[in-house]
Amino acid sequence: MVALRSLIYQSPVTQRNKLFPTQSSSTVRACNYLLKNNDRLLNAKEYGYWSLRWACPNADQAFNKLHSDPFKSMPIVVQGRAAPFLINLQLIALHAACYWVYAATLPHLAGTISTDSYTETLRLLKCGLEDGVKDLRHGDQPYSNELVALFMNSFKMFHDSIPSDIVGARIKDKGIINVTLSQTATRFILGTARLYKIDPKELDVASELTLAGFVDDIFLDLILSMKDLVSIQP
Repeated sequence: MVALRSLIYQSPVTQRNKLFPTQSSSTVRACNYLLKNNDRLLNAKEYGYWSLRWACPNADQAFNKLHSDPFKSMPIVVQGRAAPFLINLQLIALHAACYWVYAATLPHLAGTISTDSYTETLRLLKCGLEDGVKDLRHGDQPYSNELVALFMNSFKMFHDSIPSDIVGARIKDKGIINVTLSQTATRFILGTARLYKIDPKELDVASELTLAGFVDDIFLDLILSMKDLVSIQP
């Protein structure tokens, strides 16, 4: 996982805020995001844009892990390594969704931002994400309308499932979250299999569980690490 601080800003931490500070006003407003390593404040639209920019190297790093055991002989991974664009698209969508879940959904579920503020934050995050999608390339060409729709559908699918998986998970000692077979992992596996026209029956249970653990580690590790990188300011 590529740490947020390694991507755009390098100066030291000079200020710390609570993870989810209590909302002090009923005024409808979008959240802002303080990058802790240098006090750089991003508004929600900027965060939406950078969430996609951050997700791309995250996805590359995750994809590289699939080249080794125990993943490399799985049907989805074999197809993905031969034609990596589609599985990379899925991985980018998964990582970008993680940034959004941390930025808005979890504090809303925790009651630290109002529904109105949450709605406004999501609206601005979406504006930023749409700007970021314009920078994505398939070869040397911008994404076609079909690819944009495919990406956004995958993103929405993961953004919807990750909060349910986290809320339903069992938190153990040292912040480790235990998930058996998450909705997010299931959606990633079946969605990627469909993109490569792989019959789900070809996926044996052991391989599916191993790949599910890989997906779960992605979103749980990223979200757990975010509190050390970004403060949310309603």
